Amino acid sequence: MSTLLKTLFSGSLLSVIVVKWDYIVELVNIQNAFQDDLSLLIKLGGMIGYTVFIIFAFLIQRSQIKNLTQLKKNKGYVINAIFILLTIIFLSYMLVDFKIQIAVINLMLYLVVVSLFDYISEKIIIGLKPQKSHTKTII
Repeated sequence: MSTLLKTLFSGSLLSVIVVKWDYIVELVNIQNAFQDDLSLLIKLGGMIGYTVFIIFAFLIQRSQIKNLTQLKKNKGYVINAIFILLTIIFLSYMLVDFKIQIAVINLMLYLVVVSLFDYISEKIIIGLKPQKSHTKTII
């Protein structure tokens, strides 16, 4: 008796699968429809992270450049203008075809640019500060 019920149940399940195959395929494809939304969310998260990272690095470096503008006006303003222009260029990448792989490469390049500006401003500031001469002590 139980074998007969199992056979009937499996046969009816098989016939439902064969008859309603198109409906089952549509049901399974609904889950794949969310994949476009998932990639969009990942892309938006990458854009937000890209922007926040660049702005964070800009604000950290901005204090160093402000110190330079207080010590050396003309060079400080020129370096400040170039730094702001390069930051805007790196931020404008988001408005063009945004891809996360290229964004990571851009972030690395931006870090190199920020470190170069830090190096240049440090060299200028160190060159402006007079070095203390050590007096000879006689024992």
